[in-house]
Amino acid sequence: MKYSPDYYAEQESCIPKGKLRTRFAPSPTGFMHLGGLRTALYAYLLAKKVDGTFLLRIEDTDQERFIPGAAELIYDTLKQAGIIYDEGPDVGGPVGPYIQSERREIYLAYIELLIARGGAYLCFCEKEVLDEQRNINRASRIAHKYDRRCMRLSKEEVAAKIAAGEPYVVRQKMPTEGTAFFDDLVYGRIEMENATLDDQVLLKRDGLPTYNFANVVDDHLMGITHIIRGNEFVPSTPKYILLYEAFGWTAPQFIHCAPIMRDATHKLSKRDGDAYFSDFVEKGYLIDAILNYIALLGWGPGGREEKFTLPELVEAFDIKGLSKDPSIFDYKKLHSLNGMYLRAMSEAEFHAAALPYIRQGVKREIDTAYVASVLKERCEVLSEIPEQLDFIDEQPVYSPALYDNKKMKTNPENAKAALIEIVPVLEGVKDWNPEVIQRELLALVERMGAKNGHILWPLRVALSGKMFTPGGGIELCVILGKDESIRRLRKAIETLDEFRAEQIEVAEVFVERAAIADEPAVEQAISAPEPTKDVPRPVVTAKEPAARRALTDPAELVRIAGLAKLNVDDKAEAYCEAIAPIMKVLDTLIDMELPTAGAFPFVEGVNLFREDVGRGPRSRAELLAERERLLAIAPAVEAGCISVPKVLGREE
Repeated sequence: MKYSPDYYAEQESCIPKGKLRTRFAPSPTGFMHLGGLRTALYAYLLAKKVDGTFLLRIEDTDQERFIPGAAELIYDTLKQAGIIYDEGPDVGGPVGPYIQSERREIYLAYIELLIARGGAYLCFCEKEVLDEQRNINRASRIAHKYDRRCMRLSKEEVAAKIAAGEPYVVRQKMPTEGTAFFDDLVYGRIEMENATLDDQVLLKRDGLPTYNFANVVDDHLMGITHIIRGNEFVPSTPKYILLYEAFGWTAPQFIHCAPIMRDATHKLSKRDGDAYFSDFVEKGYLIDAILNYIALLGWGPGGREEKFTLPELVEAFDIKGLSKDPSIFDYKKLHSLNGMYLRAMSEAEFHAAALPYIRQGVKREIDTAYVASVLKERCEVLSEIPEQLDFIDEQPVYSPALYDNKKMKTNPENAKAALIEIVPVLEGVKDWNPEVIQRELLALVERMGAKNGHILWPLRVALSGKMFTPGGGIELCVILGKDESIRRLRKAIETLDEFRAEQIEVAEVFVERAAIADEPAVEQAISAPEPTKDVPRPVVTAKEPAARRALTDPAELVRIAGLAKLNVDDKAEAYCEAIAPIMKVLDTLIDMELPTAGAFPFVEGVNLFREDVGRGPRSRAELLAERERLLAIAPAVEAGCISVPKVLGREE
């Protein structure tokens, strides 16, 4: 043998003993996947729980998948996450090298030892030969296994082929009888019939080991006592057990973890690109929250507590809590957990974390510390911040309909009145801070005998042009500053004046076009029975031709009913009175027994309540919903800030 017994004795003597030792052994193929990070975390927690050793090993024997710089990404990610390894490629240790491509000599030595012990043999078969055998097995519908033709070569034949420079691989000689088994600490006893196992390749033609060989040799020589990995490796583990036995080694304990799923049928996948650690960091999730959440994907702490720091995870972790079932990645839960971490930060910590995102959303000079203090209780992911602040540099164009708020009892008309009162109050504030602004505005509320929302909701809308903002009107005043706040309030008042003028103009045009029917004709038309082939609709005398047309055109009937009581001399009163006859029509229709959709003329008629003519309410439920809609906008109609066309659901 090329390697003497002393070589193996020296390797064995270096194996650390006495402590629990775990490892994380990723391939350097790109960014860190959340599943891989979870494996590293569990291995770290298991070791640190009992003051053991956690090491990092880079498994780069598959050179086709190797990506330059990926190993450094692994180092950086683990350190960024706080998963600090005791031994590894960049920190050293007693059983290095910790990169497999640098351990080639070790693998060659142990391949030689395994061959000498009768556990492996050289295979010179070309790919074409193997493909032919695979096709024969497929045609015969039997599981493919190498037929061991090279194992039957004599020593002389093997030596001759080596001397001739023929390439070869080394295969593991699997037993053909008995059972290979191991006791997994999560799944229990797992067995496999030896007769079903193929003679797997251990050393490739390029002289590099396969994963199946290298990881067994490395785990033994590095003294690994517990191996945590994904359950996709369960089918291969019996082969590893046989390899340990072939060397005469004691196998470590195995702990296989169920996968993380994107949904009920799909795993989180690198190929799908939906679960990289770095992506979540870039989206504004805190590293501690990510780590906390992935710990809970497949492990239960046994209590109600779910928020853990890394030291708390070390204390709480127990492999008995690992689940056999897959875990669904719940983005909402991560979102919520991240919010808990943000709110637990000190003001200074949150400001530091939020500052880059604040600067993404705001270019002008503002008090970023104050903005952060306002955001802190209203933010769950840092990447939400820029969108929340997009009104600060430039106020977006917004619809006056934002002032309509049923809860606050506001509408464009009373909002304008509130803003007119707010401006001089804010102009009189000398010390521009939230306490003084709040005191003065609440004093205004008291003087007006109004509710807080009656003042503060219009203030919020006028300053931001948004329904949802970081903080309310008072906080927005502080963020924008006195001059900008007052400028925006004055602009809002001007906009509401323009909006009111436009509404009146629309109403005037509408009223001019309206035909005014006499009430008895409308009443009789509404209450008339539905005509049939034998019983025609009764003739109703009407003063206006439009009312007569309504008898044969239900849409016209509803339109006229909606205008019958319009007062052309008082536009605000006209808005209000427009609702009453429309409600009467709806009530009449609702009280009737409606037949199949579309068959009843009045149902066709109420399509005027929708912008899309011809798609009006077609059922009792839809009519009831329409009635509720009209009731909901009644206060705004009374204030004269919703036009008749809008009441009817169309624009004239």
